[in-house]
Amino acid sequence: MTSLADMNNNISRKVGDKLARFCAPLVDHLGISHFYHTVLTDSGHFSAIGLNAGWHECLFSYPEWLSYLSYFYHNMDKFKGIIFTQTIQNKSLDKFVQVASKDFNINLGLQINYKTSTGMEWFGFGLKTNDPIQHMALLNELPLLDIFIREYKKEIKTEILQENFVDVASLIGPSFFEAAKTSVPNLRQMVLGKMKVKVENPFTERESEVIELLLDGNSAPQIADELFISKRTVEHHVERIKDKLDCYSKSELIQKLRQLKSYLDI
Repeated sequence: MTSLADMNNNISRKVGDKLARFCAPLVDHLGISHFYHTVLTDSGHFSAIGLNAGWHECLFSYPEWLSYLSYFYHNMDKFKGIIFTQTIQNKSLDKFVQVASKDFNINLGLQINYKTSTGMEWFGFGLKTNDPIQHMALLNELPLLDIFIREYKKEIKTEILQENFVDVASLIGPSFFEAAKTSVPNLRQMVLGKMKVKVENPFTERESEVIELLLDGNSAPQIADELFISKRTVEHHVERIKDKLDCYSKSELIQKLRQLKSYLDI
């Protein structure tokens, strides 16, 4: 069975230098000290790539990391979207955050989480400073970070994560799946409910899956492969989504979908 250390070493050896070169503009101009991309599937498979491989090597040596992954797994719905790691109330994570800052000059903060058809993936950005204002200021750079993530996926060929999955569910045991999921209300929906505003989701389950993949920068052939359907079927779904939103171009579609996503759970 592949270990977390083996996974980190394999990925770092293959793409570490390339990732460092690709992240250089963020390091130079935004004060980024660490970037990471992590995947956790519904079946309990985990993989991650990070700019600071030494920090990941240290992180994955802690037994508590498996406990945190289980915690994250059972709170995927809560963590969907944009979060700051400082706001996550978990003792294991608190320990990791302190070690990252003290020993590696990595102050973990902004993390962008995406629900996928197979689980969740997240992208994090650590800064050289622990100044909360500078961490919050990264929100102003979300369009730039969105472009960075899209281009990173093209440049690094993130299939390497799938090739180095670690079966953390087996490492943890049955409790990985058995722990009760925390039921957390959707805050947007709760506020809209208090305002007595009801927003209906106009999309089917399959259309919602296509939307998620579209917003993640995938092309029609990539979406077809991910959902095990034909490219023609994907194009049909996209046309139906365009009709529902009364838009014509792909750029207009993406813009409207991003606006919808800010208050509608799609």
